[in-house]
Amino acid sequence: MGHVSIVIPVWNQWRTTQACLESLAPTLRARDQVIVVDNGSDDDTAARLRRVPFVTTVTNATNRGFAAACNQGAAVATGSTVVFLNNDTLLPDDWLDGLLAPFADPSVFATGPMSNCVSGPQLVAQANYDAGSLSSLRAFARAWRRAHLGRTTDTARLVGFCLAVRASALRMIGGWDEGFATGGAEDDDLCLRLAAAGGRLLICHDSFVHHHGHATFDGNNLDWFAIQQTNVGRLIAKHSGRSGAPHDATHPLLSACMIVKDEAALLPSCLNALRGIVDEVVVYDTGSADGSAGLARAAAASVIQGDWHDDFARARNAALAHCSGEWVLHVDADEVFDGDAAAIRAVLEQARVNAFALEIVNLGGDGKSDVRHRACRLFRRALFQWQGRLHEQVIHRALGTNYELGVMAGGRLIHSGYTPDRMAAKGKAERNLRLATLDAADVDRDPVEKLLNLARSYTLANRSDEALALFAQARSLHCDSLLLTRALCRSAAQLCLSIDRPDAALAWIDDLERVSASMDLVRYLRGGAYVALQRWTDALEAYDGLVEVRDDDGMVLPGFLVHRHRARCHFMLEQWEAAADEAALIATGPSCDEQVWHILAESCQRIDRDIAPFLRSVPDSRMSAIFAQLLHLPPATAHAILEGLVDDPRYRANALALAIRLSPALDTEVAVRWSARLREVGLAEHCPLVRKAWDDSQPAAARILAAVAARAVFNDDRATRAIQSLSRLLDVAQRRDVLAQIEELDPAALKGCLDDLVDNDEQV
Repeated sequence: MGHVSIVIPVWNQWRTTQACLESLAPTLRARDQVIVVDNGSDDDTAARLRRVPFVTTVTNATNRGFAAACNQGAAVATGSTVVFLNNDTLLPDDWLDGLLAPFADPSVFATGPMSNCVSGPQLVAQANYDAGSLSSLRAFARAWRRAHLGRTTDTARLVGFCLAVRASALRMIGGWDEGFATGGAEDDDLCLRLAAAGGRLLICHDSFVHHHGHATFDGNNLDWFAIQQTNVGRLIAKHSGRSGAPHDATHPLLSACMIVKDEAALLPSCLNALRGIVDEVVVYDTGSADGSAGLARAAAASVIQGDWHDDFARARNAALAHCSGEWVLHVDADEVFDGDAAAIRAVLEQARVNAFALEIVNLGGDGKSDVRHRACRLFRRALFQWQGRLHEQVIHRALGTNYELGVMAGGRLIHSGYTPDRMAAKGKAERNLRLATLDAADVDRDPVEKLLNLARSYTLANRSDEALALFAQARSLHCDSLLLTRALCRSAAQLCLSIDRPDAALAWIDDLERVSASMDLVRYLRGGAYVALQRWTDALEAYDGLVEVRDDDGMVLPGFLVHRHRARCHFMLEQWEAAADEAALIATGPSCDEQVWHILAESCQRIDRDIAPFLRSVPDSRMSAIFAQLLHLPPATAHAILEGLVDDPRYRANALALAIRLSPALDTEVAVRWSARLREVGLAEHCPLVRKAWDDSQPAAARILAAVAARAVFNDDRATRAIQSLSRLLDVAQRRDVLAQIEELDPAALKGCLDDLVDNDEQV
């Protein structure tokens, strides 16, 4: 790497400039060049600069703005790299080394350092040093550099307070755009054009530069925020393609942007769903070995061969750099877009906001437990980027997370990535835990967010105790974000409920209530805790009026969950009619195979309600799940359901087969009916009465009654042998009791049983 040219635009504020130059001087190498562009200063800046021997000065009579000053400095720069530097910075040792090292790779066009005062991922939120002491800054920067030596992160945006640019790349794109008045957003514009020219932009984590922030604006009594907003508007207009010309292949309206690795099974469905919706598809492939890249190319997508560095935001930003649309739709290979293309494009053409949330339907894999939520998935390409190694989020390049988000009603994404099969196939639990652990070591990330992501990953990996400890640690930290706080309380409460710790869950639910506007989720979770504690009345009070559970952040839980809990509460309170009504709502809906049929069957029996209509409403594809439940129900309840099925030709064979399985536990009168049905279809060998008679797990008296009924009603010789064998097991009192029951059951059968049941030496 050759020598470097450092360009510093200044406008008054000599003391600030002096401090910058004094800190800079000992860090320069022999051939490095320092160019100060005096932008019309009217203090003693010009005179003072003449006394600094290592500075080349360019002087303007008036303030031409930051971008123009940068271009003036670059015009006289001789270095292969130009570093644009604000005058309100302080430079510690070795700051240049970290910035310049990546330029050994010709694909790198620009780099930027970390700082105490900067927007976006270059920020070190907890920079611990005395800003008034250069020695304190240098000590911090040395330790920081050792801890982050050689680490870089690809990004789509670098902030211009300290920006190193390859000189040849700067000339190629035509330098800075001087149309951005005074200062603000011109660095965003420069980065967008560098990326569009095919260059990489890197954050250099081992370079740290102290930044005061807005010193020139404040010192000259300028409203930096108002100027910034005006320039952001210009940035949007410049890069949005809204020039009045129709959108075409050169200026597309909407790009789809995705990263993939080994997604051949799902990618075709994803890409097919995007036809007619987007103008281009950019696929960033991080090392597929299953032909995913070929499938994408066959679907006319632009495929970028990239690498995976355990960082979702890095990969997504790399993909974003290759998009050309005014708007970007972020979609994954395990998602399918469902929406009205014309309606969505019409909204985008007239949009008054710069980003939209889409509804995402997270499939549960069983057709009933889908969870919906909203997330920012549509945004203006020029203004946004991703941040976060795991659970990455879309942030505004200038405003961070503080931006207005519209809701796109015309489309949604159907996501299958968290079904049990996909989770196992892709090893997502292990991957998320690895990424969350790496993310937790990043000192620049919000500590609550890091702990939350790590705790969620431990939860996904079924390591509950570790997850709870991390949730508690996050709870002890101050957090200004209501979104993060709600996510923390919700996740912790749900984990506590899943591992049967309802008292701990209630404490988290109380915290969630304090930071929530909507009480739906609070009431739902509180009701779940009360159910676990068997506080049935309290649970019903919590669930009262709930239909569909929505929280403040756009998450929607399926309504059948509420009905299932309410049905159980009413059942346990012996409120049979209410229990039947709640269970019926599930039994006749998409969640018809839920574990509520025992509640419905017994409740219907108690109030003399026919269960058959509910069974007839179940689709054939779900009936096997109902049959599976019967094997685990009390015999009387199972029988009630079988009675509702046996007359339906579709399920008669299944009902008869299950009756055979259940026969030893059936009452004698019930067993008689099922024996007759089985004999009608030629299955006498499976007679429930005979099976019960020979089942040695049943009481002897019950077995004799079954045998007597089989002989009396069906004249079955197997029953006679059973009676003879069993009679020896009964004492006199038991025999008398059995005879009484036989007389009550069928007096005509009594005579035929006397000889078998009475001892030779005893008369009854």
